[in-house]
Amino acid sequence: MALFRAGISGFIVLWLESVAISALKPTGLGVALTSRMPPVRIDLFYETLCPSCQRFITAALAPVWRDPELRQRIDLHVFPYGNAQTLPIGNVSEGYRVWHPGTDYVYVCQHGTEECFGNMIQACAMDLLDIDVYMPFIICMEDRSIKVSQESSSYDCAMDQGLNIKDIQDCTEGFTGNQLMRSVGEDTKRLRDNDPLSNKTYVPWLLLQGKHSTESEIDADDGNSGHFVDQLCKLLEAPKPAACTKNVVVTAPEETTTQPSTQCGGASSLFSPFLYFGLGSLLAAIT
Repeated sequence: MALFRAGISGFIVLWLESVAISALKPTGLGVALTSRMPPVRIDLFYETLCPSCQRFITAALAPVWRDPELRQRIDLHVFPYGNAQTLPIGNVSEGYRVWHPGTDYVYVCQHGTEECFGNMIQACAMDLLDIDVYMPFIICMEDRSIKVSQESSSYDCAMDQGLNIKDIQDCTEGFTGNQLMRSVGEDTKRLRDNDPLSNKTYVPWLLLQGKHSTESEIDADDGNSGHFVDQLCKLLEAPKPAACTKNVVVTAPEETTTQPSTQCGGASSLFSPFLYFGLGSLLAAIT
């Protein structure tokens, strides 16, 4: 009987120890709970050479992507097209088609052909790579393109990540890239078609759970930070990532900003002198 009681006592002690050890290791449970949390969908519409898009991606989106807790709580979709326009090749001259074979569409971008080139590079990367690979590539390009060309930034970023630049090059310079750009353009156009009241006319244009988040876009302007994380965290279910508690919202005083907003575009962006001139020049060259 004494042996039986000793055995029971030993079992109880071992059970209590296992409970205590489990209490000291909440990480596994936290990960399991987090993995079951519904992610917040993020849709970012941008163009590669827009200064405010570059700032938003590098200063606001990149920290979220690099945070392990936040990253597993989001469903991220990016659309590199912005305020561009798509022209069917059938609308241009035979001479243009002779010199530019293998394309179905011509693209006109707000910041010129260099931006169209960068948009297509990133669209091809998205088509060829998993998001865990192409998002660091896009973030790297947007950071380096502030100072160097799209050719240089894309090449350097691909080399840094050990990517096969030839695959991206073949896509960008071929039929596939031309078609991918059209698809991204249609996604961007569909945003306005599905919600005419949103009147998307500038970038960066951010949706959280399908709703336009102007508050998040404040981080695209110099001197502002924390607005995107603040809005994102409001949509996350508990337990929330540590970054939500640590986040600090900073809004630059109006008198310190050089202009009301550095967003690219505006209510009449499609008819702005710059874009209209660019489109007119292209049409004159290809018709």
